[in-house]
Amino acid sequence: MLLNQIVEINEKGSIASSVNFGMLDDLEKNLPLCESFIFNYDLTKPELSTVGILDAVRRSYHSPNQPNIHLMIQQYGKGKSHFAIAVANFFKKPFHSQEVQGILSQVEKATSAKNQAISEGLKLFKQNQRHQHLVICLSGDQSGDIRKQFLQQLVKNLEEAGIQDSLAQHICSEPLRYLESLNPENRVKAEKYLQSIGNPDGDLNSLIRLLRENNSGVISIVKKVAFEITGFTPDFAADINIQAILEDLIKNRCTGENAHYQGILILFDELNQYLKAWAADDLGAGGTALQNITNICENYKGKIALLSFTQIHPGQGVGISANVIPEYQKIATRLAPKDGTTYNPASSLELVIENLLLVKNASTWQTFCSQWHNTLRREAETAFERRIKIYKNKGWSFEEFSTHLSEGCFPLHPLTAYLLCNLDFTQDRTAIQFIKGYVKNFIATQPVENTGKLNYIYPIALVDTFLENFSNYPVYNHYKKAVDLVSGAETDDELIVLKALFLYEASGENLTKSDREEHQDILVSLTGLSKSRLQVGLDKLEKERDLIYHRSEIKLYRFWEGINPKSIQQEIEEKIKLKPTSINEVIAYCGEINILKKYPSNTTVVATKFVEDNKLVSEDWQFERKIYSIDKFVKALENNRTLNDTKEKGIFAYVIAETQEELQ
Repeated sequence: MLLNQIVEINEKGSIASSVNFGMLDDLEKNLPLCESFIFNYDLTKPELSTVGILDAVRRSYHSPNQPNIHLMIQQYGKGKSHFAIAVANFFKKPFHSQEVQGILSQVEKATSAKNQAISEGLKLFKQNQRHQHLVICLSGDQSGDIRKQFLQQLVKNLEEAGIQDSLAQHICSEPLRYLESLNPENRVKAEKYLQSIGNPDGDLNSLIRLLRENNSGVISIVKKVAFEITGFTPDFAADINIQAILEDLIKNRCTGENAHYQGILILFDELNQYLKAWAADDLGAGGTALQNITNICENYKGKIALLSFTQIHPGQGVGISANVIPEYQKIATRLAPKDGTTYNPASSLELVIENLLLVKNASTWQTFCSQWHNTLRREAETAFERRIKIYKNKGWSFEEFSTHLSEGCFPLHPLTAYLLCNLDFTQDRTAIQFIKGYVKNFIATQPVENTGKLNYIYPIALVDTFLENFSNYPVYNHYKKAVDLVSGAETDDELIVLKALFLYEASGENLTKSDREEHQDILVSLTGLSKSRLQVGLDKLEKERDLIYHRSEIKLYRFWEGINPKSIQQEIEEKIKLKPTSINEVIAYCGEINILKKYPSNTTVVATKFVEDNKLVSEDWQFERKIYSIDKFVKALENNRTLNDTKEKGIFAYVIAETQEELQ
């Protein structure tokens, strides 16, 4: 049986990069974003999952007792903005729209094997809605007064819905009518005045255009123009009262039989950037805009909700000047109140990977799990208990680990799934690329079992896929050199072992091994090789090729750093292979460097330790150091010259020879 008969890839699933709220209006981008967002779900800890967050926002409209101020904290590159687009569409679009159907499809994929009730609840919520929600999307990375952005987004949504008479729509209409009604004489006065102050927002036509675009920021200039012309200041609403606008919408557009909206949802992306701007210039950033929004959320629970997105908790006040911290903390506590809900799904990549690898057929999957239960559990237990620390530190139970990273990520080996989520360079998008590339091909072509073993994707598969990312690791150059030297070997085992050794070292503290444990044990888990085959590969790399060495005291195999002994020998042999050699050159060299540097030339060497150990007379055990070639030494002995020339009592000879013939 092939793997593709029991598992399949979530083909549409992805986490897009560079997502922003402007894509909501781009039909070619918005629908794919809705259909592709990979939801994750943890039944025991819903606050760590995107399905759980979506459901919490849904419950904000069920009862005044439910929290309606929500804060999602997640690092860059994890898909916050993509999730925000999905949330916006879910509440803004009708049930039968392609956008909502795409979102519900991904929710079902994430929850089908765990808790179908939550996906059914979200589905029924959309089916039973009489009206959609008014969704206002704000982005903190857009500089300027947030009230202007709020008004522009709101009026745009109201006009799309055919609403013409809301309080929000009158804010810019009165000053606009005033400018458009100016006679030629007053237009000249207005243009002259604007020129005198440097046209801060452009000429008269520019002001009219900005007001038509609901840019309330120019109302104060219009008031000055009116005063210059008439001598008095008209009562234009220069300050946008967000609280009054929202209250008007809730009472007149979200309540009663003639309600146009089910409720209001405000999504605030890049909250941290806005708070920094607010702390530097609160009036320029919009003054009490956020306080107005949170006040309305408090006063009208069940009708309005706020979901903000940030990379750090606003209460930390990172980058905020000390002199504004007290005022800053007041607004920060409003965004993460005690009766609100804060979510921190920073460690959810494991759940994303799990929801990219889907069960194809429930019945076939159950048969597979029954057959391979012991193997799946054994590999998960070894990984959880002996190889990985972080999940215990995070409070995961073994059953959670087994569910998410063993069964949930099959055919990835548990260590493969773990490293894919925790290597320094892997993020959601790189991990998804691995699943949709290497893993997809593996599933399409490989059987469930191979030579009687469960056919896992072992961790060494990460080496080739992410080799360029590994190039910054110190051990990389040693690994590449070793790979070049084993190319052309009879089997791939040596290369497989090299990959495992490299991955082990590159993984650093991500993988653990006790000093008492043989290195081979963890290398087997990284490669899938039997221990006997692995040992053969290690022996060849160590004893024949001299590319690695064994540190017996900590039971580790390591790459040679710098030049290994084999390389030194090869270098020497290469340099001398064409040069004639003679023992006389060695003798001359030894004489020059005084091979026994401890003793000056032509002095006596005393066998001190030998004399002390055997309680002998030192005068009887003195030797004169001389260096001979073998033939000259033999001639000296034959002529009795050695004994005649020395003042000592005897001769001790130490012979260096390469062949038996030389000794004879």
